Amino acid sequence: MQIKQFNTMDKNYGYNFELPSRPNQNPEINEKRRKAMMGRRPSEACIRASIEANFGKKQTPEHKAKVRLAMESRTKEEKQLIYRKISESNKGKIMSEEARKKIGEAHAGTTHSEETKRKMSESHLGEKNPNYGRKGIDHWRFGTHHSEETIIKMRKSHSGKNNHNYEKTMPEEQKKKISETKKRIFQERLNGAIYMFFFLLLDNENTLDNPLYIPDSP
Repeated sequence: MQIKQFNTMDKNYGYNFELPSRPNQNPEINEKRRKAMMGRRPSEACIRASIEANFGKKQTPEHKAKVRLAMESRTKEEKQLIYRKISESNKGKIMSEEARKKIGEAHAGTTHSEETKRKMSESHLGEKNPNYGRKGIDHWRFGTHHSEETIIKMRKSHSGKNNHNYEKTMPEEQKKKISETKKRIFQERLNGAIYMFFFLLLDNENTLDNPLYIPDSP
């Protein structure tokens, strides 16, 4: 049993409270354990042991379905808390060149199917997106700026042959849609400016705030 093997009953090495008494635990006990574990971080030794124990193993479709249902049952606030903790735990960490090379080699030549792309898109639409409704100071990127080095790298990675539109010609239909959209936005802004001008004009009809007001001669 891995609990005894890796001594995960010790809080310095793991996060188990007791040995499992039966295969299917009481849902109330599982919920208490889940809440008790929130905010706790396992030790580096426990993380390393878990990685080594699961190296090369693949999740079954049944397990994937359970994980998906568990995430869907969480509230928006719980999901945001999880994402924030993951982000904070990785702050300041720099991935070694060896690790980057391994990840690159593992994903080399792989492409997502159209069905997978569609599912990924739908899973981040609307309220499912962790940044949904977060603007200004509530957004995780608020107040952050790219360094000059990062800007140069981003520019180089999207210039010339690296650009996804390199040597591509935009269809006339798409050009027409973009033109009509820009014209509509410009007209809406112009109408709004004209409306505000006449609103202020009428509101300050006989005051010095009116740009067209001519005071009576004495």
